[in-house]
Amino acid sequence: PALIGRWPEYHLRPERLGVLPPAEAIGARDPIHFDREAARAAGFAGLVAPPTFPIALRPRDVRDGLGIDMRKLLHGEQEFLFERPIVAGDRISVTGEIVDVGEKVGRSGVMKTVTVLVRGFDATNRLVFESRSTVLIRS
Repeated sequence: PALIGRWPEYHLRPERLGVLPPAEAIGARDPIHFDREAARAAGFAGLVAPPTFPIALRPRDVRDGLGIDMRKLLHGEQEFLFERPIVAGDRISVTGEIVDVGEKVGRSGVMKTVTVLVRGFDATNRLVFESRSTVLIRS
């Protein structure tokens, strides 16, 4: 309904220091996330961001300003689809939109659902990733 739609595009350039904490947080062990030489030897121009890194590329929560009581918010699901890895130094243009709003009946009653789609494009405007997340909002 009225909540469905896009928010303004913005541009980011993940840097080395921005890639390291998320890689450490998820327990990544592959040296391509920590060692520039290992990343270069694997064919990458810089450190490779971990698979959950697109979460860090969203500067604000698209649900801000919608009057949602965040204490009632539950993470429903999250998926990432990659055309290629994100590498430190990439210029990423990010777009996002609320693509679905609905209701679901759970054990605690009726809950609203909000699904957000975020896409990242490189400097040549090629798709790098899509991230789709759904949250549940308890009544």
